[in-house]
Amino acid sequence: MHAVPRGHGLDEPAAEAGARGQARREELGLLLDVANRIEGHTICAFGDASAWPVQSFLRHYRHEFEYMIDHGGRSLVSDAPERRRVSRAHGQEHGG
Repeated sequence: MHAVPRGHGLDEPAAEAGARGQARREELGLLLDVANRIEGHTICAFGDASAWPVQSFLRHYRHEFEYMIDHGGRSLVSDAPERRRVSRAHGQEHGG
């Protein structure tokens, strides 16, 4: 059985590094591997509860995490051309 430390924070360091653009693409796979190893292999309900959001986010939004890693933490949404056009029309510049 695998133990999940109290206040597990399974996804916190990786998410913060990804948001700053300091993660590597390989770390997404490692994070998913850890989540898969925890799910269903511990008697603690927090094990599954900590693994499911990581699995879900990577299943549905992996491309967005990869974009943030590749673009120094910038969001796919904030870099969208239509968002920049709309923001410029309102006198604001977004998307760096």
